Amino acid sequence: MVAPEIRVENLSVAFPTGEGTVTAVDDISIMFMPNTVTSIIGESGCGKSVLGQAILGILPSTVVKKGTVKAFDSSNFGIIPQNPSDSLNPIRRIYKQFQDLLDVHGIKDEKHLLKKQYMELFGLEDTERVLQAYPYELSGGMLQRLLCAMAVSTRPEWIFADEPTKGLGKDAVKIV
Repeated sequence: MVAPEIRVENLSVAFPTGEGTVTAVDDISIMFMPNTVTSIIGESGCGKSVLGQAILGILPSTVVKKGTVKAFDSSNFGIIPQNPSDSLNPIRRIYKQFQDLLDVHGIKDEKHLLKKQYMELFGLEDTERVLQAYPYELSGGMLQRLLCAMAVSTRPEWIFADEPTKGLGKDAVKIV
Protein backbone atom coordinates (compact mmCIF):
# COMPACT_ATOMS: atom_id res chain seq x y z
CA MET A 1 0.00 0.00 0.00
CA VAL A 2 1.29 3.45 -0.91
CA ALA A 3 1.20 6.11 1.78
CA PRO A 4 -1.26 8.94 1.15
CA GLU A 5 0.10 12.40 0.50
CA ILE A 6 0.33 14.92 3.30
CA ARG A 7 -1.53 18.17 2.69
CA VAL A 8 -0.90 21.37 4.61
CA GLU A 9 -3.36 24.14 3.79
CA ASN A 10 -3.06 27.75 4.97
CA LEU A 11 -1.26 26.70 8.15
CA SER A 12 -0.29 29.35 10.67
CA VAL A 13 1.15 28.62 14.10
CA ALA A 14 1.71 31.24 16.78
CA PHE A 15 3.00 31.01 20.34
CA PRO A 16 1.50 33.19 23.07
CA THR A 17 3.96 35.26 25.09
CA GLY A 18 3.58 37.86 27.81
CA GLU A 19 3.70 40.56 25.13
CA GLY A 20 1.36 39.01 22.54
CA THR A 21 1.84 36.18 20.08
CA VAL A 22 4.90 35.24 18.05
CA THR A 23 4.13 33.70 14.67
CA ALA A 24 6.43 30.80 13.82
CA VAL A 25 4.63 29.54 10.69
CA ASP A 26 2.66 31.99 8.57
CA ASP A 27 0.05 30.79 6.06
CA ILE A 28 1.92 27.84 4.52
CA SER A 29 0.33 25.52 1.99
CA ILE A 30 2.28 22.53 0.73
CA MET A 31 1.72 18.95 -0.35
CA PHE A 32 4.23 16.17 0.36
CA MET A 33 4.03 13.23 -2.04
CA PRO A 34 4.89 9.65 -1.07
CA ASN A 35 8.17 8.11 -2.27
CA THR A 36 9.85 11.49 -2.60
CA VAL A 37 12.39 13.44 -0.58
CA THR A 38 11.51 16.99 0.35
CA SER A 39 13.88 19.27 2.21
CA ILE A 40 12.80 22.41 3.97
CA ILE A 41 15.73 24.77 4.26
CA GLY A 42 15.94 27.96 6.25
CA GLU A 43 17.82 29.76 8.93
CA SER A 44 17.59 28.83 12.58
CA GLY A 45 14.30 29.94 14.10
CA CYS A 46 12.38 30.27 10.83
CA GLY A 47 9.73 27.65 11.73
CA LYS A 48 10.97 24.41 10.12
CA SER A 49 10.67 22.36 13.30
CA VAL A 50 7.33 23.94 14.19
CA LEU A 51 5.98 22.98 10.75
CA GLY A 52 7.11 19.39 11.36
CA GLN A 53 5.49 19.35 14.79
CA ALA A 54 2.24 20.67 13.31
CA ILE A 55 2.22 17.93 10.67
CA LEU A 56 2.87 15.28 13.31
CA GLY A 57 0.21 16.75 15.60
CA ILE A 58 2.63 17.23 18.50
CA LEU A 59 2.42 20.98 19.04
CA PRO A 60 1.98 22.20 22.61
CA SER A 61 -1.66 22.80 23.57
CA THR A 62 -0.96 26.50 24.16
CA VAL A 63 -0.26 27.37 20.51
CA VAL A 64 -2.66 29.23 18.29
CA LYS A 65 -3.07 27.15 15.13
CA LYS A 66 -5.04 28.02 12.00
CA GLY A 67 -5.36 26.04 8.79
CA THR A 68 -5.42 22.30 8.23
CA VAL A 69 -3.06 19.36 8.10
CA LYS A 70 -4.41 16.23 6.43
CA ALA A 71 -2.15 13.30 7.18
CA PHE A 72 -1.60 10.03 8.98
CA ASP A 73 -5.01 8.46 8.87
CA SER A 74 -3.25 5.11 8.80
CA SER A 75 0.36 6.04 8.04
CA ASN A 76 3.38 4.74 9.87
CA PHE A 77 6.04 7.40 10.41
CA GLY A 78 9.53 7.65 11.85
CA ILE A 79 11.04 10.69 13.52
CA ILE A 80 14.67 11.74 13.73
CA PRO A 81 14.68 14.55 16.28
CA GLN A 82 17.05 17.51 16.23
CA ASN A 83 18.65 16.98 19.64
CA PRO A 84 19.46 13.31 20.26
CA SER A 85 20.62 13.80 23.85
CA ASP A 86 17.20 15.24 24.75
CA SER A 87 15.30 12.45 22.99
CA LEU A 88 16.38 9.40 24.96
CA ASN A 89 15.70 8.53 28.58
CA PRO A 90 19.03 8.97 30.42
CA ILE A 91 18.35 6.20 32.95
CA ARG A 92 17.30 3.45 30.53
CA ARG A 93 19.70 1.35 28.48
CA ILE A 94 19.68 1.83 24.71
CA TYR A 95 18.42 -1.68 23.91
CA LYS A 96 15.32 -1.17 26.08
CA GLN A 97 14.47 2.13 24.42
CA PHE A 98 15.02 0.68 20.95
CA GLN A 99 12.83 -2.32 21.83
CA ASP A 100 10.09 -0.01 23.14
CA LEU A 101 9.84 1.45 19.64
CA LEU A 102 9.80 -1.99 18.02
CA ASP A 103 7.16 -3.20 20.50
CA VAL A 104 4.79 -0.41 19.42
CA HIS A 105 4.97 -1.90 15.92
CA GLY A 106 4.71 -5.51 17.05
CA ILE A 107 8.31 -6.32 16.06
CA LYS A 108 10.07 -8.94 18.19
CA ASP A 109 13.87 -8.75 18.39
CA GLU A 110 14.93 -10.55 21.56
CA LYS A 111 18.39 -11.37 20.20
CA HIS A 112 18.91 -7.78 18.99
CA LEU A 113 19.66 -8.90 15.42
CA LEU A 114 17.41 -6.30 13.80
CA LYS A 115 18.65 -3.55 16.10
CA LYS A 116 22.26 -4.38 15.27
CA GLN A 117 21.53 -4.54 11.53
CA TYR A 118 20.10 -1.01 11.48
CA MET A 119 22.78 0.36 13.79
CA GLU A 120 25.48 -1.01 11.47
CA LEU A 121 23.69 0.55 8.49
CA PHE A 122 24.27 3.93 10.12
CA GLY A 123 27.92 3.25 10.90
CA LEU A 124 27.68 2.21 14.54
CA GLU A 125 30.31 -0.33 15.44
CA ASP A 126 30.51 -2.46 18.60
CA THR A 127 26.73 -2.67 18.57
CA GLU A 128 26.57 -4.92 21.64
CA ARG A 129 28.33 -2.27 23.74
CA VAL A 130 26.08 0.47 22.36
CA LEU A 131 22.93 -1.53 23.13
CA GLN A 132 24.05 -2.06 26.74
CA ALA A 133 25.01 1.62 27.21
CA TYR A 134 23.07 4.47 28.73
CA PRO A 135 22.65 7.53 26.48
CA TYR A 136 25.13 9.61 28.50
CA GLU A 137 27.81 7.01 27.75
CA LEU A 138 27.62 7.71 24.00
CA SER A 139 28.81 10.68 21.96
CA GLY A 140 26.39 13.04 20.25
CA GLY A 141 27.27 11.57 16.85
CA MET A 142 26.63 8.04 18.11
CA LEU A 143 23.27 9.09 19.52
CA GLN A 144 22.36 10.74 16.22
CA ARG A 145 23.22 7.55 14.31
CA LEU A 146 21.22 5.51 16.81
CA LEU A 147 18.13 7.69 16.37
CA CYS A 148 18.45 7.41 12.59
CA ALA A 149 18.62 3.61 12.94
CA MET A 150 15.62 3.60 15.23
CA ALA A 151 13.59 5.80 12.87
CA VAL A 152 14.02 3.49 9.89
CA SER A 153 13.86 0.17 11.79
CA THR A 154 10.07 -0.02 11.61
CA ARG A 155 10.15 0.59 7.84
CA PRO A 156 7.92 3.66 8.05
CA GLU A 157 5.99 5.16 5.18
CA TRP A 158 7.20 8.64 6.17
CA ILE A 159 10.33 9.87 7.92
CA PHE A 160 10.49 13.31 9.49
CA ALA A 161 14.08 14.28 10.07
CA ASP A 162 15.01 17.48 11.89
CA GLU A 163 18.73 18.04 11.16
CA PRO A 164 19.42 14.29 10.86
CA THR A 165 23.09 14.69 9.95
CA LYS A 166 23.94 17.05 12.81
CA GLY A 167 27.23 15.88 14.34
CA LEU A 168 27.84 13.13 11.80
CA GLY A 169 30.91 12.65 9.66
CA LYS A 170 30.93 12.45 5.87
CA ASP A 171 30.63 8.63 5.88
CA ALA A 172 27.60 8.49 8.17
CA VAL A 173 25.49 6.04 6.18
CA LYS A 174 26.61 3.01 4.24
CA ILE A 175 25.00 2.84 0.82
CA VAL A 176 23.37 -0.55 0.25
